[in-house]
Amino acid sequence: MFTWNTYYQENLRRDHEIALAMQDRYIKSLSADCQSGLTRLSIKFLEMLGTRLVQWGERLQCRCADLAMTRTNRAI
Repeated sequence: MFTWNTYYQENLRRDHEIALAMQDRYIKSLSADCQSGLTRLSIKFLEMLGTRLVQWGERLQCRCADLAMTRTNRAI
């Protein structure tokens, strides 16, 4: 069944995937231009750290949203 909520969620997911692809392309272009191995290693480390932080933030946001929805339903 089509709902605006699922449409909105899919739209957000698609935008997020596009942003990730653009970020990956940008990082790969930067690492290809780097001369030293240390710089490449630093870029890969920062990419990994950024990805983990984004995943952590998304999980935290989902937990907080669930908690807020639960509290809102109790108040009604």
